[in-house]
Amino acid sequence: MGEHKILEIGTITLRWSSWVPWLDILIDNRSGLGVYIPNEKPGIYEIKRSDHGGDERLYIGQTGNLRLRVRQGLVKGKLGYPAGKQIRAGEDTSKLVVRWRKQTGPPVQKRSCFASIALGSEASPLITVIPDSA
Repeated sequence: MGEHKILEIGTITLRWSSWVPWLDILIDNRSGLGVYIPNEKPGIYEIKRSDHGGDERLYIGQTGNLRLRVRQGLVKGKLGYPAGKQIRAGEDTSKLVVRWRKQTGPPVQKRSCFASIALGSEASPLITVIPDSA
């Protein structure tokens, strides 16, 4: 047998927002009473059922503008975003939570990775590797 070498790679820490109830995102933040979501910032977001404590996610997505995609497209349905439409039609949104992570460092390179979202059998692109320079 050949010689084995161990390569240690440091841990990547992803700085996520707290899990926020879906319905709280409906509240407009211009008055300062709503949930702050970074505007015009690229990033990724996740949605899960609040009663599910595990790692199962209902949906994972990537966007060039977190606030626009999460608040306007996903939660409020103002942009005709298909995943948001599916979630609003098929889930009790009062039991969903959302979190996001701003992209830091170099641009994220998408890989061709598909997985079925929990809502149906349609394949949706998911991001699997997120570089973090922090």
